[in-house]
Amino acid sequence: MGMIKFAGRTYMGTYKDLPLKTGDRLGSTRPEPCNDTGSSRPVSKEPTLKVYRVIGIDAKLAVGVGDTVQDVRLYAVRDGKKVPRDVEVFIEHARRTKDG
Repeated sequence: MGMIKFAGRTYMGTYKDLPLKTGDRLGSTRPEPCNDTGSSRPVSKEPTLKVYRVIGIDAKLAVGVGDTVQDVRLYAVRDGKKVPRDVEVFIEHARRTKDG
């Protein structure tokens, strides 16, 4: 899922199959190395990803990240290991919209 840094915040990738409506492009970022295996790799040299506003959630809490608006995945800030409650509510609503 990955991690990015954008606008002074760290975002972690969440569910990739959520139906998202994107707004304005906010900027660009690169994938960040994760330290879940204890290694400290340098910042990624992978291609730049586009960052988009996601309709229905504050960009301070979550953004859409991808090469195009068609392949955007939700990335959310974390409070410890959990996403903020507002992001949980947004994800649940998006899932219900997708499923029915």
